[in-house]
Amino acid sequence: YSETQPTEEGSFWHCNENGEIEVWPAYVAPKYSEGLKFTSNGDGTCYVSGYNSWSSDPVVIPSIYNGETVVGIGAEAFYNRFLSVVIIPDTVTYIGERAFQYCHNLTSATLPESVISIGAYAFFRAYNIPAVDLPDAVETVGTHAFYGAVSLVDVDLGTSLKAIPNNM
Repeated sequence: YSETQPTEEGSFWHCNENGEIEVWPAYVAPKYSEGLKFTSNGDGTCYVSGYNSWSSDPVVIPSIYNGETVVGIGAEAFYNRFLSVVIIPDTVTYIGERAFQYCHNLTSATLPESVISIGAYAFFRAYNIPAVDLPDAVETVGTHAFYGAVSLVDVDLGTSLKAIPNNM
């Protein structure tokens, strides 16, 4: 079992497969992570549409990009990428289909309270996510959204979830 989590001070702690706790120094995040691609919605908003990097550094998604509010993480934006931590701003309202599918090293993706929907297969086979805390605003979760996340042992369903999908 391996897990990486941010601390309140901005550093990260990591529990490795031997159960040993390691504390990593504070990570001073850039304005946003290099390699992120954005697509404009044409209405003053945009979404993350891709990530062109194999870095294992925490991925920081900005709340504003080129003057537009970042409101979503598009379909397959991080599909099969080598990332362990993603920091999602509170402007994001949706996570698209297959957004984090096959992100086997993903150990932390804190969903902000602004998220309303999570697409089908969004975290499919993201093997190392230990817990999911669905914000109360989440109304819909697509089929197989967390299917194959074999390390997932703690799921907190929000209060607005309208239905639990097949093979969640």
